[in-house]
Amino acid sequence: MKKKILTGVLSASVLITTVCAGTVPATAAAKPAVIRIEVDEDTFENPTSMKLYLYDCTDESEIIKWDSKKGTMTQEDSSGIWSYDLSEKGITLNAEHTYTVVFSDEKGWQTDTLTIEDYNPDKDYTAVFSEYFLARDFTRLPSFQYHWKGEYEKNTGMDVIQLQIRQSSLSNSPYLSYCECFDKTDESYTLYYGRMTKDEKAKVWRFDFGSHGLTLIPGHAYDFTFLSGGGVTTTLTMESYSRSKSYTAAFTGEVIFNEYDMPYEELYWIETDNEVFYGDVNLDGRISVNDVTAFQRHLAEFEPFNDKQLAAADTNGDGKVSIEDATQLQKYLAEYPDIVLGKQ
Repeated sequence: MKKKILTGVLSASVLITTVCAGTVPATAAAKPAVIRIEVDEDTFENPTSMKLYLYDCTDESEIIKWDSKKGTMTQEDSSGIWSYDLSEKGITLNAEHTYTVVFSDEKGWQTDTLTIEDYNPDKDYTAVFSEYFLARDFTRLPSFQYHWKGEYEKNTGMDVIQLQIRQSSLSNSPYLSYCECFDKTDESYTLYYGRMTKDEKAKVWRFDFGSHGLTLIPGHAYDFTFLSGGGVTTTLTMESYSRSKSYTAAFTGEVIFNEYDMPYEELYWIETDNEVFYGDVNLDGRISVNDVTAFQRHLAEFEPFNDKQLAAADTNGDGKVSIEDATQLQKYLAEYPDIVLGKQ
């Protein structure tokens, strides 16, 4: 059953397209609000039916009750996309209300709760699979974890763990590899069975915690285990995580066996200094308004940058640090279109 559950979290994406108008000109026709989920066969295992549950948190009312026939979705052709037309059902979402959505198949497998904060009828909502799931106890079916598209895009690359590819039953397996992470400092799991991405060019498997809304805390100790269809590694401990370094797990070449004669492969960390993270001038591992404040203090000569900060401060990539770089950083945080930090 465990392998079946692992296979069940490979890939999926949910599309929630809300294009109904809140306030529109009298001559304009309100467009329908449609909720969609794109189901991959490895996630919900070829469902014959899909349903949704919709709750208005502002009014504290159920719009579509759990497991109600009213929530039955329609499959669009054979594309794997299931949709629910709210307008066709006479359902209107109120601007600035907060809603929660849950999707489920006929077997009871479901997504975890998705929240829409302050609903905006002019905004499109797309929920994407976060590539990990929660299983709170042995009697409960897994809940697939989702987040809204764009919510964590700026955290991409903040906390990344890699597994080196070699001729090994694990790392070179045709199946996807998984990463499990336990926070020894907080005594809690940061990640259950996170699907890793294979980078053939770099010859590594990679898991990007930041892009999934997860954070590795500097100074904390972590235990990592890597799994695939071909086996499992021994637990690899990181005594004190630092964002100033990159971590790649590599194989020692030794294989040990447990009491059931299951092979375990030994690992060790390869640590290297991180590349320049443009915009992160205070070196805390992320880009925020705190970097703008640090930039202003540097320009005012209150707190001059060190060499690493100067490298990160060249946000327009012209080879020097000036007020133009601070402006570039502010535009990036304000989400100006086509703004990229660093060398173009």
